[in-house]
Amino acid sequence: MGDAGTVAVIVFSVFLAVWYGVGYLYNRTRGETLRHRLEEGLNDLGGEWRADWIGSPASGMRAVVARAAAPFRRLEFVLLLANREMPFLWLLDYLRGRQDRLIINVTLRSPRRVEMEVKPGRPTFSGDDWVRESGPHGLTLVYRGSEGRKTATALKPWLEFYGRHLQRLIWRKKDPHIQIQLKAGGLLGVPGDVFIEDLRDITGTGQTGAKGGDER
Repeated sequence: MGDAGTVAVIVFSVFLAVWYGVGYLYNRTRGETLRHRLEEGLNDLGGEWRADWIGSPASGMRAVVARAAAPFRRLEFVLLLANREMPFLWLLDYLRGRQDRLIINVTLRSPRRVEMEVKPGRPTFSGDDWVRESGPHGLTLVYRGSEGRKTATALKPWLEFYGRHLQRLIWRKKDPHIQIQLKAGGLLGVPGDVFIEDLRDITGTGQTGAKGGDER
């Protein structure tokens, strides 16, 4: 019984070590790929930008663009990778639906008086003065005011392409004016410069087309 227990502990320890190594290498490769894809578009934003790993390439990265070209003033991109090094934490994240995430905080040069939220399922914002609409890919849009209505209409074509990767979008009057949370893996098929151009269109000019290409 003692020998069997010792063997079980050794096997389990080897399993954890192998899992950790494979998970770390996978995350590191994925982090470097996503960083490269994002950096393809950062130079198109003007201004000055810097990007740093959050701990290591296996954990994520943060990029900040200061004094960006109009319509932006400042942007922050935070890439957070799911924990794949520990099987129990990975399983917990998987059951909670947590995946690799890209969080974008946008400060505009000329903020628009927009109050809007877009997310799957039930919205966070509600009340008599909030208008609720159904969007593509099971998304719900809520907004108020004429600016919110115009922005929601202009945003829908962008949502047709990026909506299946969207976890939440908030547009508000205070800084940061726009917060977007996306499943990062869905952006692997979109060139970084195209992604930035699509982001510029919806936040600055109100244009409606996403140029990301065919759905993958």
